[in-house]
Amino acid sequence: HGAFLSFVHPEDRAAVDDAFRKSLSVRETRSVDHRILLPSGRIKYVTETWRTVGGGDGPMRAIGTCQDISERKLSNEMLRESEARLERAQEITGIGSWEIDVQRENLVLSKQMYIIHGLTPRDDEQLSLKDIEPFISVNREKASSWFQRLLAGEKVEPLEASIRRHDGTTRIVNNEARPLFDKTGKVTKLSGTQRDVTDARQADHELRQRQLHLAPAQPVASLGS
Repeated sequence: HGAFLSFVHPEDRAAVDDAFRKSLSVRETRSVDHRILLPSGRIKYVTETWRTVGGGDGPMRAIGTCQDISERKLSNEMLRESEARLERAQEITGIGSWEIDVQRENLVLSKQMYIIHGLTPRDDEQLSLKDIEPFISVNREKASSWFQRLLAGEKVEPLEASIRRHDGTTRIVNNEARPLFDKTGKVTKLSGTQRDVTDARQADHELRQRQLHLAPAQPVASLGS
């Protein structure tokens, strides 16, 4: 056992040793993921699966397998890093995203979508197709019509609409989306983004108001000169 542990990464040895010792009191198949340190200094990720046998009058032994999962682990880490970069980008730009799996009829919202709507992000929340409409517009009929066109595979124009946040306040958002197709041309997913444009629209309104106030004064100024 000591020789085996010498190959285990120093930071993982305690956990692997603990898992092995606990398996001595049961007759169940156990497994643990850990790193091994190669003589070259390279690190690999493996899954150890074993079962203890024997005991009583004979010696107790552990019989098992060791599977290299380095590529899978690396792929998972790259995926997590990619998701983290996307989350940071959405946080910086204030743009949320969502995706609907049409066949499974489920909806996934990004963290920023929850933030736009004043909600606490919930990674494990299961949402259905119809749950997306109140996220898009308080006008459910307009949102439904927009989605029906997407489900039909149409290219839709951006939808600017009002939403009601969890705290009751109203915001203006810009929604963009497109359908995704399989090889046969069938719509399989809908992918979209949402951006809060309330401040920009308020600034546009204030600019127009200033221009209206200035407009009557301009002819008078010209007459005086």
